[in-house]
Amino acid sequence: MTAIQTIVVLVACAGGAALQATAGFGFALLAAPVLVRALGPAEAIGVLGVLSILVNVLTLAGTASRAEAGRAPSPRSAAGSDASPSGVLVGELLRLAPPAAAGLIIGALLLGIVPDAVLQAVLAAAVLAALVTRGGAPPAVVPPRRAWRMLTGAGAGLMTTTIGVNGPPLVLWLRARGATASQLRATLATAFLAAGAATVLVLALLGDLHVDPITVVIAAVAVGAGHSAGHRRATAMAVRRHEQLVTVVLVLSAVGAAVSAIPI
Repeated sequence: MTAIQTIVVLVACAGGAALQATAGFGFALLAAPVLVRALGPAEAIGVLGVLSILVNVLTLAGTASRAEAGRAPSPRSAAGSDASPSGVLVGELLRLAPPAAAGLIIGALLLGIVPDAVLQAVLAAAVLAALVTRGGAPPAVVPPRRAWRMLTGAGAGLMTTTIGVNGPPLVLWLRARGATASQLRATLATAFLAAGAATVLVLALLGDLHVDPITVVIAAVAVGAGHSAGHRRATAMAVRRHEQLVTVVLVLSAVGAAVSAIPI
């Protein structure tokens, strides 16, 4: 990497980590395009997997520390009966896992058939439609309908193996289930941590894990700094501000997907 590329990567990683620590997701939205451009797709996938493990471990540690200090909201919500002390909605993740696994397989099959622009357009349309339907109102608790949960899990899995962005469907589902801000951060971090670890493991087993240790160390320092700033912001953030931030990030993800779908 050139000096300019290195600076851009550092800024993107720090910004993505800060955003994820605050909103609960968004690291890949900022870091992935920059890393792909600077490192190339093959190395970027491996680096993103390693950094995803780091940023989500930090997110879980930060959520747990707030809970121990008595600053985190009490894990009581429509989905909170199965929440762990750190706020992870374990039951929700376990119920989402089977359809997500099926989505991973379907996505892998579609990857060589459906053009990437079409997949990006579908993502943009789905996220925007969900946001318009909600009308920007506070999260409305919905009953745990099996069909919607299966669609959410399958959609997240499919997006993981096609366009590499799986946060939006999970965020929309958890918000609809009435998850608190701390539950959202902790549950998403757990899901992303599992996905990152699986990515690194699969790439390593296939011999496709192309990671430069120096690049990882440099990016990890930026991730740590960004997460620290985002963690402090998240601790002081009001519930309404968190809702607004999550909505903005969802809109940006949809806009980014729509722009990527436009042929150049």
